Amino acid sequence: MFLIRSIKKRDLRDLLSLSRELDTVNLPPHAPILRKMIARSEGSFAGRLKQEEAQYVFALEDTSRKKVVGVSKIFARHGTPSKPHVYFQVAVESVSSRTLKVRAERKVYRFRADSRGLTEIGGLVLNRGYRRHSQRLGKQLSYVRFLLMKAHPAWFKRRVIAELLPPFRRGGESSLWNYYGYRMTGLPYKKADRLSFQNKEFILNLFPRNDLYFDLLPKEVREDIEKTGPGSVSALVLLRRIGFRFAGTIDPFDGGPHYTARLGDIGVFRECRSFRYSGIAVGGKRHLVLTEKGDGVRALLTPAKVEKRGIYLPSPSADLLKLKKGEKVYVWPWK
Repeated sequence: MFLIRSIKKRDLRDLLSLSRELDTVNLPPHAPILRKMIARSEGSFAGRLKQEEAQYVFALEDTSRKKVVGVSKIFARHGTPSKPHVYFQVAVESVSSRTLKVRAERKVYRFRADSRGLTEIGGLVLNRGYRRHSQRLGKQLSYVRFLLMKAHPAWFKRRVIAELLPPFRRGGESSLWNYYGYRMTGLPYKKADRLSFQNKEFILNLFPRNDLYFDLLPKEVREDIEKTGPGSVSALVLLRRIGFRFAGTIDPFDGGPHYTARLGDIGVFRECRSFRYSGIAVGGKRHLVLTEKGDGVRALLTPAKVEKRGIYLPSPSADLLKLKKGEKVYVWPWK
């Protein structure tokens, strides 16, 4: 069986192995950083951190191997006065010339910074050997985050954003960064991306406020900008299915698109319901079920019988969730 739960200190080795599959700023392959990430997640689930610091990491455990094979994350607030959310606004300006009898529309990118904040979902990584599993493990990792948001809507912002990775060139290089960001900062892409995770001062002070015209970009940049890379296609399909749409903004580092939705409009959040666990039953339709335990959560995909009086689960599922009668669970009907 597969259990989704809060990440724990004992998961560091598995997390480090996963981080090497997709070297990103959200899950870098560096043990000291990952150790801090785990501690931050534990503090978040325990309610010890403020919204602007809270970061929730979900671990997918293959219980037969006692091994973490996937993770996903929630950043409760992305964008604060000290660390604003920076992006390029995608805009279209209309131009015309009576002399030449020409009318045209030009796409431009405008640098913006937002300190009001949004909730960000990201960091979804699944071991390659589990990506085509019949239980749709990536989908479980993606959607379980909204069950936690349903349980504690006050922990999160009213709008949720997902920053999708674009296509990358050889060696994991960003064509937009190499053309623009590197010239502005003198930093290579990965170093700048990791630095921005902690400190955005250099972006705010070194990035020009002038419009960046699409038509003047090199061919390789035009081919990559606003596009979703092959590693993010599945994530995009899942997000669009539950109500996320293109935000009209892109990452100023790599040009990857941003997708967004109001929390209350997200399908999984809207359709999630809470019930009391009422006992053992065999069969029923599949549901994604989450329960809170101590300073963390446990969740899984399981058959369940849902009635007005409560929810009934097969014995192995109830045992894995460590449920006792009368405890509250959050339930989303699997589709």
